[in-house]
Amino acid sequence: MSIKVGILNDGTQLLADIKEVTDGDQTQYMVIKPFEVVYTDTMEMQEDGTQTLSTTKKVGLKTWLEISDDQTFIINPNTVTTICDPVTDLKDMYEDLTRGRRI
Repeated sequence: MSIKVGILNDGTQLLADIKEVTDGDQTQYMVIKPFEVVYTDTMEMQEDGTQTLSTTKKVGLKTWLEISDDQTFIINPNTVTTICDPVTDLKDMYEDLTRGRRI
């Protein structure tokens, strides 16, 4: 399994098992069990009696293309700007969800 984050041209961030597939001279991406990375509002925290503020964002995953029962999609590479490795916590969330365990 090659769990990656794929950022699409429209800014959508997909977390999925992403593989490069070649058909003749054409290369595309096979995206298996994709989830969209979503962020909740920023939260500011301040410890009692200090001036220091810390800001955090919560990250979650939601089903991508909820209108489809498909779990595998072929994506044209022209619609993808970046593919990178996710941080460990995000990778663990993906593995938990794809094994059927809901967080």
